[in-house]
Order: sequence, then structure tokens, then C-alpha cells
Amino acid sequence: MSRGALLASGLWVAIDIVAQVGGAIVFEPVVGNYFVGSLVGVVLGFPLAAWAVARYGQRHGVTPDDWGYDRTPRALLSGLVVGGGLVVLNLTVVVTVTEAIFGQPEGISGLLIEGLAGGLPVIVLFLLAHGLVAPITEELAFRGVVQTALTRERGSVVGVLGAATLFSLKHVLVDGSLERVLPVVVLALVLGLVRERWGTGASTVTHAVVNVVQGSLVLIAFL
Repeated sequence: MSRGALLASGLWVAIDIVAQVGGAIVFEPVVGNYFVGSLVGVVLGFPLAAWAVARYGQRHGVTPDDWGYDRTPRALLSGLVVGGGLVVLNLTVVVTVTEAIFGQPEGISGLLIEGLAGGLPVIVLFLLAHGLVAPITEELAFRGVVQTALTRERGSVVGVLGAATLFSLKHVLVDGSLERVLPVVVLALVLGLVRERWGTGASTVTHAVVNVVQGSLVLIAFL
């Protein structure tokens, strides 16, 4: 695995942690809630992380023309269909296997419940952060830049697996939850395959569909 891909991923992790933790600390006095502050950190910090990784990639030969954004209706529809299929897979097989390993989940965290109690503005912010900002920025960084660099250097198999590994490690390090490992690994592998077949635009749509549906299910459980 190339040193550049590791450094790019490390750059994302550093900014990600600073954005979420720093956002919570800085904005909590303003918004009155730690969780809501972290959401503000995501909305402001993730684009910065994506920009930093993109700039790093450009300095090492991965230009915007290499990011693989095919915006044709066929590519975007493919991303939508795969996203729907992945949601079904997560709600059946992945959930069943995860519960068999880790037991029944504890439910919605107290911080999340407290944050969502803020009403519609917080719900909109939650869906914006995790359903739109996160998929767009993470796909640019991990599929557009990292997977492109690895594929160019080592071939498609290493590109897909390498980017999926780094994406999964990023979530384990930042989220600190082993219960999310299997769903994240499955998501990362599928996103890598979608990017390889239909481009980063399609993988972004797939990612957004999964995040929006899962975020909506959390909201439904809360309500």
C-alpha cells in the first residue's frame, strides 16, 4: 500500500477528529448541546478534510480529472440501485451477524437523544451532516483520491481493498465502536466496487442512500 495513500488517510482522520471534537467543544456553548456541536463540526470540517486530501492528491499527480466522477444518468441510477440493495443487506444479513457477535445493540445513545430533542432544526442538521456532507466528502477523499492512487500504482484489486481498509480503519478510530466494524467494512467494499465499475459519482449516491436511510431509521426510533 502506497505511503501517499496512508498519509492522505491519516490527514483525513486528524482533521475529522479535530472537526468533531473541536466542533462539539467550540459550538456547545452556542447551540447548548455537545452532540449538536459535533454535527456543526462535521458540516464545517469534512469539506476541509476533503479539500486537504484532494490538494495532497493533486501534489502527487491525482488531479480532478482522475477522480472518476461519471455523472451520467446510468451511473447515478446504478448508485441508487446498489444503495437500496445495500440497505436491505444491512437490515438483514449484516444486522443478524453483528448481533450474533456483539449481542443486541444498546439503542440510541444518551447524547443523541439529548441532541435530537432540539427538534426539527437538529433533525435537519443531522441528516445534512450524515446524509449529504459525509458521503460527498468521504467519497471524494477515499474513492476519488485514495482509491485512484492505489489503483494506478497497484491495480484494481489493491485499489478497492486498500481504500476499503483505510476507510474502515478511519471509522474505527474516529467512532471507537467495534459493533460498527462489519457494517462499515461491507459498505467500504461495496463503495469501492461501485467506484471501480461506475465511478465516484455513483459511489457517492450509494453512500448517501445508505446514510440517509439509516439516519432516518434512527430518527424514527427516536420519535
